[in-house]
Amino acid sequence: VNVTQDRRSGAADEARAILAQEVQDFLAWQRQRDLGPMIEKLRQGTQRLETMPAEAEVFDYFASQLFSRTSDRDKAILLSLSLVPHFTPRIASRLSRDDTAERLLEHLYKRNLFTYRRRNQRGEDVYQFHALFRTFLLHRAQQMLGAQGLLSMKRRAAQVLEDAGQIGEAAQLYLETEGWDEALRLTLAEAPSLLAQGRRQVLLKRIDCLPAQQAAAEPWLLYWQGVAKLEVDPAGARPLLLAAHARAEETGDRHCVLQAAAAITQTHILEYSHLAPLDDWLPVLEQAIDQTTLFPSPDAELAVVSALLIVISYRFPAHRDRRRCIECVYELVMAPGEANLRMIAIGFVLAHACTTGHLDDGLRAIAIARDLVRRPEVTAINRDHRARFERRQPHHVALADHPSVGEADAVVLVRGGLVDRTGVGHTCAFHASPSRSATMRLLRRPMPSISTVTH
Repeated sequence: VNVTQDRRSGAADEARAILAQEVQDFLAWQRQRDLGPMIEKLRQGTQRLETMPAEAEVFDYFASQLFSRTSDRDKAILLSLSLVPHFTPRIASRLSRDDTAERLLEHLYKRNLFTYRRRNQRGEDVYQFHALFRTFLLHRAQQMLGAQGLLSMKRRAAQVLEDAGQIGEAAQLYLETEGWDEALRLTLAEAPSLLAQGRRQVLLKRIDCLPAQQAAAEPWLLYWQGVAKLEVDPAGARPLLLAAHARAEETGDRHCVLQAAAAITQTHILEYSHLAPLDDWLPVLEQAIDQTTLFPSPDAELAVVSALLIVISYRFPAHRDRRRCIECVYELVMAPGEANLRMIAIGFVLAHACTTGHLDDGLRAIAIARDLVRRPEVTAINRDHRARFERRQPHHVALADHPSVGEADAVVLVRGGLVDRTGVGHTCAFHASPSRSATMRLLRRPMPSISTVTH
């Protein structure tokens, strides 16, 4: 390096100082020559994590190149922010108790120092540390604050996040600090939205982190655990839902009793092996159309009423309240609310139409399902159910107009043989008059368990 030959002493001293600093930086870089380029590539997004050196070497790099050059005030800010995965400037100020937190974050972001920034749906800036940098900061927090100090900071951070509406992150911190009551409260509050978003595994893992005794004593937690397993393992979900129903009866929680009964009904429908056990749940579900039953929301009412409809369809097709139940489902489906629940309910109407031959209801339900399926939050499994039922409906319409009575009777005989094995208490045959207008004959073969029912 050529030092300027300017003979003015001030300029020469400044040049020497600059040169000395450059030499020191070069030597530091040389000591980290195997790690520095990899860190730079990682920062630029071109380095694969699995090819990184050991954690200790990465921590040494962060310590020597960034953290050691930071003021004590900024170090305290960084340590407090490492407890959460992402944060707005307002949350950062509350977590760190320092109004300069936003300035520090913006400085790190603009210098591309392992800090990212994006905009959320409300137009707020959201910052996030690189995963390796955050791990380093958490490690330093444990070293500098000690176990008790870190525990206290995490509990305070959980409260800040809960106040800010970041329920998932707050619940995780409560679990880490063994704040079981707070974690349970937030898990119950967030369970419906997690399932609506398709994040059932997140919910199940969080429930598994709670003490088993506490989980078994809370009927709603058992209910949400069962519902989270419902679509992928209906047989495995049933014991949890039965336990939720039993516990809700013990505690006098009528709302949970009805919701658990509705979910238990779904386990039998999804499993579709034997439907006779549905008989036991008819008296419970009939409370859904009892005018004395008050539901906390249209969604809660729809879940129970649609479950009652499917029990009526498969086991009690001559039930006195069949029409009333269907109209109630139509009304609730058209009300604002969770789309996937409405897809399930309208699927039950389609199943009712296909099973009992009420084709007008089927065509009306298909039209509603076509509108619902356009909503982006509808899951793939519910889209598939809608398509499958829509393919089934034309088959029943065609059978209704078929000129061959013999073929329709053959269908009755084939389906009639399934009654004893599946518990489906009736089957349909369609006959064509000479004018080819459709009429319908409903053949019922009641199971022994329902032969004495008078509805």
